[in-house]
Amino acid sequence: MASGADAGALMREYFWTSMRALSIGKFMLQSPIFEGEDDHRIPNTDAVLIRSNVFSLVGKFMAHSALHTGIAFVGLAKPVFQYILTDKSLSESGLQIVIEDVADAEIREALKNVNWAPNLETTYLTDYSEFISD
Repeated sequence: MASGADAGALMREYFWTSMRALSIGKFMLQSPIFEGEDDHRIPNTDAVLIRSNVFSLVGKFMAHSALHTGIAFVGLAKPVFQYILTDKSLSESGLQIVIEDVADAEIREALKNVNWAPNLETTYLTDYSEFISD
């Protein structure tokens, strides 16, 4: 058996692979821990995940990774990452949420439609006559 010194490559690979798996993986084959697009992931609000205290474990794992290797969590939304680092609210941090930070695809599309509407009249139904019965 050959002996050698680990210069940290194996530990870095372990944390990098684990962080990536956390960002896209599922907790015990149920809900994903984080949801949304790459680089815009936000914590899932599933009640099972919250009650199971999985976010506390993920936070500790993130801290170990950053402390030992300098590898931060891959793919978090900037406002979420800023909140974890500073514990400041969005208004205090000066960051803005972008449409890509919304995890639900239907809500994201609705926001895009509102955002690109030329005026408010196009976003609301103005003729109610078809819904009123005689």
